[in-house]
Amino acid sequence: MIVESGSPPDIIAKTASRLDNDLIVVGTARHNNISDFFLDSAFDHLVRYAHAPVLVVKERPRSNYQNIMLATDFSGFSRRALTTAMF
Repeated sequence: MIVESGSPPDIIAKTASRLDNDLIVVGTARHNNISDFFLDSAFDHLVRYAHAPVLVVKERPRSNYQNIMLATDFSGFSRRALTTAMF
C-alpha cells in the first residue's frame, strides 16, 4: 500500500511510472457515456501522461471478462497493453 498526498491523477501516474507498472486500471462511479470518462480531468491526465496503458473500467465486473476490445496504433506500446490485458 502506498499513501501519498497531492493530485490523485498526478500521484497515480508518477507512482505507476516509479514502480514500472505494466497497466493502470481505473474505475469511475459514473454510469454515463464513455465520453464522460475522457472529459474528466483525472482520466484525461492519466491517459495522456501515464507511462503505462490505462484501462478504464465502467462497471463492477459480474464475472471474469470474456472479451477485450483494444484500440491500437500497432506500436510496441499498444502491443504491451494487449499482452498485459490478456494475462
